[in-house]
Amino acid sequence: MLARFYKILKPILFLFNPELAHAIALMIFKVKQKLFFRYKISEKYNILQQKIWNTVIKNPFLMAAGFDKTAEMFLELNRFGFSVVELGTVTPKAQKGNDKPRVWRFIKEKSIVNRMGFNNPGIEKCLENIFNLLRKNDKARFAISIGKQKETEPQEAYKDYEIQIKQIEKHKDIRKQCVYIALNISSPNTPGLRHLQQKKYIVKIIKKCKENTSIPILVKFAPDFENIKDFKKSVNYAVKAGCDGIIVTNTTSNLSKYSFIPQKIIIKGGGLSGEPMKELSEKYLTAAREAAGEKITIISSGGVMSPLDIWKRLLLGASLVQIYTGFIYEGPQLLKNANALLQQKLKEYNIKSLVELKKYREKIFLSEKKQGVFK
Repeated sequence: MLARFYKILKPILFLFNPELAHAIALMIFKVKQKLFFRYKISEKYNILQQKIWNTVIKNPFLMAAGFDKTAEMFLELNRFGFSVVELGTVTPKAQKGNDKPRVWRFIKEKSIVNRMGFNNPGIEKCLENIFNLLRKNDKARFAISIGKQKETEPQEAYKDYEIQIKQIEKHKDIRKQCVYIALNISSPNTPGLRHLQQKKYIVKIIKKCKENTSIPILVKFAPDFENIKDFKKSVNYAVKAGCDGIIVTNTTSNLSKYSFIPQKIIIKGGGLSGEPMKELSEKYLTAAREAAGEKITIISSGGVMSPLDIWKRLLLGASLVQIYTGFIYEGPQLLKNANALLQQKLKEYNIKSLVELKKYREKIFLSEKKQGVFK
């Protein structure tokens, strides 16, 4: 029923500009789900569960930051099948974000360009919203993405992250259900933010955050380093500073590489997500796994548009996979189909869990690549 409903809803939503369509969709899903259905997660998801950071995560399907900026929708997203919803990105104080229009949809290319600019209600309001929803379901799982204020200079940015960590720590119930905190230092839409991927900033930010919380700290990287060698260096700095995981990748700001994007949008700037990001994100995922080694958990994000994409990311070294644009284009059916594919693949290779898959992923990837599974 859910898949059929979205199939009808999608063309209607796509008549509106992307930002308005997003707001309408959130409202409809929330009301529709309360009145008509619940998306029941199959018991078969049990073989997809993993224990990461001392937390049992039911499946590898995560909602990326940006979908639920205000922390008002994560219960519904959990019910759709997402094991963890990454909320935000939030900042110490509320921000309006960049001027509109700031989101563009390219349907043929299954992609989106956004230059939102961390529009959010601020960390205090976000935590209030989380607390209110946890009163309805204290088992819900989420993560929180935090960033710096637009006007904060890079050398002072660590204070913005530290302030928010301390705010989160004040709430016992929130702290208990928060799977991780993501340090967003890679959005292309906040001035100076990507400078924070440099050693002199990234190390200090991570250490300050780790000093103030026991919640796992993850770092989200951009896919636009000058070269892969520099990216690997930044990953190494993050790992040595004590981060608990890596998220690769954020959106790409190299818009001029994509001929379908009009010049007027390229001039404005922003970040591209969706199908065209696939190859780039896979490249950075492979590099991150090489740089970080096997002990660090990696979440793959960017260009995840199909169940096969999710399977491939797991074989390339990700433990978890974030979805955003793929969910917009394919709807909740994407998770149902991904669940079915992963069940099928594990059974095919006689593998009992995703944890066990790690032992065989390289061999399976090479075999399936040779067979032409990944085009």
